[in-house]
Amino acid sequence: MSTPPFFILMILPSPTMRFKELLIIGGAVVVGALGPLFVITEGSNMYQAWEAEQFEERAYVSQIADSLGLDRNLVLAVIKVESNFDSHAISYKGAKGLMQLCDGTAREVGVDDAFDPQQNIRGGSAYLAGLLQRFSTLDEALAAYNAGPERLKEYGGVPPFPRTNSFLKDVKRFKKLYAERVDWD
Repeated sequence: MSTPPFFILMILPSPTMRFKELLIIGGAVVVGALGPLFVITEGSNMYQAWEAEQFEERAYVSQIADSLGLDRNLVLAVIKVESNFDSHAISYKGAKGLMQLCDGTAREVGVDDAFDPQQNIRGGSAYLAGLLQRFSTLDEALAAYNAGPERLKEYGGVPPFPRTNSFLKDVKRFKKLYAERVDWD
């Protein structure tokens, strides 16, 4: 495993005498108040690409994406946004694993163990491929993946849910980043 791009973590006193974290990642400055960190520049792209390249199931993503005619970067971006590469992730709605499969969807795509990384990637990718065939745009397919296909029918397109709109934006951002920076060879 390679080392991450240059980063430094410093604890500095803030003007209010509370301590703040200052994290420099590949030229980015990330600040938090001893809690969640907030990116204040775009320089963290190098770290995000490095993180994707270290994902141990990346070769399997490539294999499954290629077999289904999917963009590898799209599948990797969905995994990043859905679970942050955590195969044991569980959402507040009970979706599980890397691609956050609900129990019904997992059964539909033949996944017995949603926490098994390869089963989850295979099932989630198959589900995504089906949505891309069913819907006319990437936004609609991703919205259906996130909110459910019935929601698109109900709203006549991408539903106006903040969580779904954030999902669309984030997946497309990571897909673009990975296309530019992840070496698949």
